[in-house]
Amino acid sequence: MNVKRLILVLGLAGFIVMADNWVVSPLLPSMARAFSVDPARAGVLIVAYMLPFGLFQLLYGPLADRFGKLRVVTISLALFTLATGLCATAVGLVDLTAYRALTGVFAAATMPVSLALIGDLVPMQDRQKAIASFMGIAFLGQATSMTIGGTIAAVSSWRGCSSPTPPSPP
Repeated sequence: MNVKRLILVLGLAGFIVMADNWVVSPLLPSMARAFSVDPARAGVLIVAYMLPFGLFQLLYGPLADRFGKLRVVTISLALFTLATGLCATAVGLVDLTAYRALTGVFAAATMPVSLALIGDLVPMQDRQKAIASFMGIAFLGQATSMTIGGTIAAVSSWRGCSSPTPPSPP
Protein backbone atom coordinates (compact mmCIF):
# COMPACT_ATOMS: atom_id res chain seq x y z
CA MET A 1 0.00 0.00 0.00
CA ASN A 2 1.34 3.41 -0.95
CA VAL A 3 1.25 5.26 2.38
CA LYS A 4 1.78 8.73 0.85
CA ARG A 5 -1.20 8.24 -1.44
CA LEU A 6 -3.30 6.94 1.44
CA ILE A 7 -2.45 10.01 3.54
CA LEU A 8 -3.42 12.26 0.62
CA VAL A 9 -6.75 10.43 0.15
CA LEU A 10 -7.47 10.48 3.89
CA GLY A 11 -6.52 14.17 3.98
CA LEU A 12 -8.92 14.95 1.14
CA ALA A 13 -11.66 12.98 2.91
CA GLY A 14 -10.87 15.00 6.03
CA PHE A 15 -11.00 18.20 3.96
CA ILE A 16 -14.54 17.37 2.80
CA VAL A 17 -15.73 16.32 6.24
CA MET A 18 -14.25 19.36 7.98
CA ALA A 19 -15.61 21.70 5.29
CA ASP A 20 -19.02 20.12 5.75
CA ASN A 21 -18.89 21.11 9.43
CA TRP A 22 -19.34 24.81 8.68
CA VAL A 23 -20.25 25.14 5.00
CA VAL A 24 -23.93 25.43 5.98
CA SER A 25 -23.47 28.60 8.04
CA PRO A 26 -23.42 31.09 5.14
CA LEU A 27 -26.21 29.10 3.46
CA LEU A 28 -28.66 29.41 6.39
CA PRO A 29 -30.45 32.52 5.05
CA SER A 30 -30.98 30.81 1.68
CA MET A 31 -32.19 27.61 3.34
CA ALA A 32 -34.50 29.53 5.64
CA ARG A 33 -36.07 31.27 2.65
CA ALA A 34 -36.42 27.98 0.76
CA PHE A 35 -38.28 26.39 3.67
CA SER A 36 -40.14 29.53 4.77
CA VAL A 37 -38.68 29.50 8.28
CA ASP A 38 -36.85 32.01 10.39
CA PRO A 39 -33.05 31.93 9.86
CA ALA A 40 -32.54 31.32 13.60
CA ARG A 41 -34.71 28.21 13.33
CA ALA A 42 -32.65 26.99 10.37
CA GLY A 43 -29.63 27.10 12.70
CA VAL A 44 -30.72 23.66 13.91
CA LEU A 45 -28.93 22.34 10.82
CA ILE A 46 -25.56 23.15 12.38
CA VAL A 47 -26.39 21.35 15.63
CA ALA A 48 -27.90 18.44 13.69
CA TYR A 49 -24.49 17.79 12.13
CA MET A 50 -22.13 18.74 14.94
CA LEU A 51 -23.77 16.80 17.77
CA PRO A 52 -23.61 13.38 16.07
CA PHE A 53 -20.20 14.29 14.63
CA GLY A 54 -18.85 14.67 18.15
CA LEU A 55 -20.73 11.83 19.83
CA PHE A 56 -20.24 9.13 17.21
CA GLN A 57 -16.46 9.54 17.17
CA LEU A 58 -16.54 7.54 20.40
CA LEU A 59 -18.18 4.62 18.59
CA TYR A 60 -15.83 4.41 15.63
CA GLY A 61 -12.69 3.48 17.58
CA PRO A 62 -14.09 0.14 18.80
CA LEU A 63 -15.72 -0.50 15.40
CA ALA A 64 -12.42 0.15 13.62
CA ASP A 65 -10.58 -2.16 16.01
CA ARG A 66 -13.11 -4.91 15.44
CA PHE A 67 -13.73 -4.64 11.69
CA GLY A 68 -10.59 -2.94 10.43
CA LYS A 69 -9.73 0.74 10.18
CA LEU A 70 -9.59 0.93 6.41
CA ARG A 71 -12.93 -0.87 6.06
CA VAL A 72 -14.67 1.34 8.63
CA VAL A 73 -13.38 4.61 7.15
CA THR A 74 -14.25 3.47 3.61
CA ILE A 75 -17.79 2.41 4.50
CA SER A 76 -18.41 5.51 6.59
CA LEU A 77 -17.24 7.77 3.75
CA ALA A 78 -19.54 5.97 1.31
CA LEU A 79 -22.47 6.45 3.70
CA PHE A 80 -21.42 10.06 4.30
CA THR A 81 -21.59 10.62 0.53
CA LEU A 82 -25.04 9.04 0.36
CA ALA A 83 -26.30 11.11 3.31
CA THR A 84 -24.90 14.26 1.72
CA GLY A 85 -26.75 13.44 -1.49
CA LEU A 86 -29.95 12.97 0.51
CA CYS A 87 -29.58 16.54 1.76
CA ALA A 88 -30.13 17.77 -1.81
CA THR A 89 -33.46 15.96 -1.93
CA ALA A 90 -34.86 17.58 1.22
CA VAL A 91 -38.26 19.19 0.82
CA GLY A 92 -38.47 20.64 4.31
CA LEU A 93 -36.41 21.64 7.31
CA VAL A 94 -37.31 18.48 9.23
CA ASP A 95 -36.03 16.04 6.64
CA LEU A 96 -32.96 18.18 5.91
CA THR A 97 -32.21 18.18 9.64
CA ALA A 98 -32.46 14.37 9.71
CA TYR A 99 -30.18 14.07 6.67
CA ARG A 100 -27.63 16.47 8.19
CA ALA A 101 -27.66 14.37 11.37
CA LEU A 102 -26.96 11.24 9.31
CA THR A 103 -24.17 13.08 7.54
CA GLY A 104 -22.63 13.95 10.92
CA VAL A 105 -22.92 10.35 12.11
CA PHE A 106 -20.94 9.03 9.15
CA ALA A 107 -18.50 11.96 8.99
CA ALA A 108 -17.52 11.23 12.59
CA ALA A 109 -15.35 8.27 11.58
CA THR A 110 -13.00 10.18 9.31
CA MET A 111 -10.71 12.03 11.69
CA PRO A 112 -10.19 9.51 14.52
CA VAL A 113 -10.02 6.40 12.34
CA SER A 114 -7.69 8.10 9.84
CA LEU A 115 -5.33 9.11 12.64
CA ALA A 116 -5.37 5.56 14.02
CA LEU A 117 -4.73 4.15 10.55
CA ILE A 118 -1.79 6.50 10.07
CA GLY A 119 -0.48 5.37 13.46
CA ASP A 120 -0.66 1.75 12.33
CA LEU A 121 0.94 2.22 8.92
CA VAL A 122 3.57 4.92 9.31
CA PRO A 123 6.85 4.19 11.12
CA MET A 124 7.42 6.26 14.26
CA GLN A 125 10.21 8.35 12.71
CA ASP A 126 7.87 9.48 9.87
CA ARG A 127 4.61 9.64 11.81
CA GLN A 128 4.67 13.32 12.81
CA LYS A 129 5.17 14.41 9.22
CA ALA A 130 2.35 12.11 8.07
CA ILE A 131 -0.03 13.37 10.76
CA ALA A 132 0.88 16.98 9.96
CA SER A 133 0.19 16.39 6.26
CA PHE A 134 -3.15 14.74 7.02
CA MET A 135 -4.24 17.40 9.51
CA GLY A 136 -3.06 20.26 7.28
CA ILE A 137 -5.15 19.05 4.36
CA ALA A 138 -8.15 18.23 6.56
CA PHE A 139 -8.20 21.53 8.43
CA LEU A 140 -7.79 23.48 5.23
CA GLY A 141 -11.34 22.29 4.58
CA GLN A 142 -12.53 23.84 7.82
CA ALA A 143 -10.61 27.05 7.10
CA THR A 144 -12.18 27.44 3.67
CA SER A 145 -15.68 26.15 4.45
CA MET A 146 -17.27 29.57 4.92
CA THR A 147 -15.81 30.79 1.63
CA ILE A 148 -16.99 27.63 -0.12
CA GLY A 149 -20.51 28.00 1.32
CA GLY A 150 -20.66 31.71 0.53
CA THR A 151 -19.50 31.11 -3.04
CA ILE A 152 -22.07 28.36 -3.54
CA ALA A 153 -24.79 30.62 -2.16
CA ALA A 154 -23.74 33.39 -4.57
CA VAL A 155 -23.50 31.31 -7.74
CA SER A 156 -25.98 28.50 -7.14
CA SER A 157 -28.34 27.54 -4.35
CA TRP A 158 -27.86 25.83 -1.02
CA ARG A 159 -28.48 22.53 -2.81
CA GLY A 160 -25.19 23.07 -4.63
CA CYS A 161 -23.39 21.79 -1.52
CA SER A 162 -25.13 18.45 -1.81
CA SER A 163 -25.58 17.95 -5.50
CA PRO A 164 -23.21 18.53 -8.42
CA THR A 165 -26.11 19.75 -10.51
CA PRO A 166 -28.64 21.70 -8.47
CA PRO A 167 -32.22 20.78 -9.29
CA SER A 168 -34.12 23.37 -11.30
CA PRO A 169 -36.77 25.30 -9.41
CA PRO A 170 -40.34 23.98 -9.61
